[in-house]
Amino acid sequence: MVSRHISKRLLYYRSALVHLKKMGFEYVYSKTIGEEIGVSPDVVRKDFSNIEIRGKRKVGYKVSDLIRKLDEMFGKTCCFEIIVVGIGNIGRALTKYESYLDDRIKILGGFDINPSRIKSFNEIPIMHINEAESFITQNDIKVAVMTVPEISAQLVCNKLVECGIKGILNFAPVILKVPDDVFVKNISIADEITRVFYHARIN
Repeated sequence: MVSRHISKRLLYYRSALVHLKKMGFEYVYSKTIGEEIGVSPDVVRKDFSNIEIRGKRKVGYKVSDLIRKLDEMFGKTCCFEIIVVGIGNIGRALTKYESYLDDRIKILGGFDINPSRIKSFNEIPIMHINEAESFITQNDIKVAVMTVPEISAQLVCNKLVECGIKGILNFAPVILKVPDDVFVKNISIADEITRVFYHARIN
């Protein structure tokens, strides 16, 4: 199993490869891939060698083969079914513009405690949070996106874990406490903007 840092880069490689394929590239060198995401050719080659991918001399890597291999690795030949908890600005945007996500990611439902938000967006049903347990069980949901206020984030997280959720993408500005078998990815827009400013300043 590759590290989280490598798996993150591999996902970036996939996005870059899809872009290059749309531009008409059939074969591509590690240098070109590296330039797309801002890493050196050596890093690209090392990452690919970790998952037993090797290019051909003078032609490089076949783009379609790379995408297929990465899809197999990340399970992207199937559909990822998720739920969104918290239908405020971010949650509503995700449900309303589902096409912004990867075409293999499907939002099956959304949840909130505010009665005024309990309706459908883009044909995605929005339900009261009390209905989450039965919905998660019936649809065998394992991953949730949380866009709830900081004050309620841990309570909502606890409820999701009790319902069987094993992966959480968390937009709330709080570090969640979860069991060892539950993976949490925290998304801080403020941190990302700060990071961009830092790199813009030193370049």
